[in-house]
Amino acid sequence: MADKDSLQIDFFRRYAKKVIQDARHDGNFPYWEIAERLQALGVDIEEQALINKVNRNSYSFVFALQLLSAMGKTSIDIPTLPEELKRRRRRRVPGS
Repeated sequence: MADKDSLQIDFFRRYAKKVIQDARHDGNFPYWEIAERLQALGVDIEEQALINKVNRNSYSFVFALQLLSAMGKTSIDIPTLPEELKRRRRRRVPGS
């Protein structure tokens, strides 16, 4: 079974991908248009490279913000980590 750290990372990675996908679908943006909008912001990326990055979910937080900005998003919700994925701090028992 995976440890909680990797489950937390997976949780946020899936959420980030969903935010990008939802923004794309809400705005009905084809990839070529997003690539053009990114280029207007000074981000040098071609359509196929953009498709690959989004499909692999392999981009930095900075790129995710650029991508969301290019699609007109001005805010995002940050999810609360589910209780089962939170680390529990062990209490030290005095005198042990």
